[in-house]
Amino acid sequence: MASAASAPLTRVLPVPFGSIKVILGCSVASIGWAVGSDALGLDAGLRFTFTYLLAGIPIAILAVGSVAPGLLFLPIEMFRAATANDEEKRTRGLRVCKHEASHLLCAYVLGLPIQEVTVDPKGPRVVVYDEEMVLQPGQLVQQEQINTLAIVAMSGLMAEADFYGKALGATDDLKVLNNVLLRCTPPLPAEKQQDTTRYAALMAWTIIKRHERAFDAITAALEAGKSLAECLQAAEEAEKGQSAEATAGAAAKA
Repeated sequence: MASAASAPLTRVLPVPFGSIKVILGCSVASIGWAVGSDALGLDAGLRFTFTYLLAGIPIAILAVGSVAPGLLFLPIEMFRAATANDEEKRTRGLRVCKHEASHLLCAYVLGLPIQEVTVDPKGPRVVVYDEEMVLQPGQLVQQEQINTLAIVAMSGLMAEADFYGKALGATDDLKVLNNVLLRCTPPLPAEKQQDTTRYAALMAWTIIKRHERAFDAITAALEAGKSLAECLQAAEEAEKGQSAEATAGAAAKA
């Protein structure tokens, strides 16, 4: 079950190209050091120590990539954040707001209680009560809850992929999805877990597109640092405006 549930992680979070270069570079360096140090007649202990240290770096990268691939992106993201200019920081902040707006919108549409909107150094974060509750130690998830929680978990990834072509902030969401699927009772077969993930991705994208005005309003509210109540109010007003335009359009055609 774990391998099937984690299959989407491999497709969404491939090993960064920079890590591949490190793997190849360390492999070549360890071979070069082994051959060169032997030719120079260096101390055997020194030769073996540095050879194994260099050769161990690719193994460590592959091990981390297999267990928590998102960690491989952290050095890259930290470097980009540190060297970003004002425009890049605003674009990065907008991406975070769109990601979190999708969580808020999908949870609201599906009737899941939203606990709060918090702000940390990375930007706003939407806390969904049911999502937090099912991640508590020993907590199981009833099968009828799975689809709803999976949709909310996948929504951030789908919003980023739709607007930017790829998702950068989906690591935590995929961990939540994986935990939800593994805690389902009765247990879901591997094939059903994959079907649930596909269904959740499709439904999340559908909700975002169907309520696009509300999504944009929530994004703008989060970017402006608004509270949960103000975000929901903005969504409701945008939704009323969209409905009014649709009604006027239908009346004009008639």
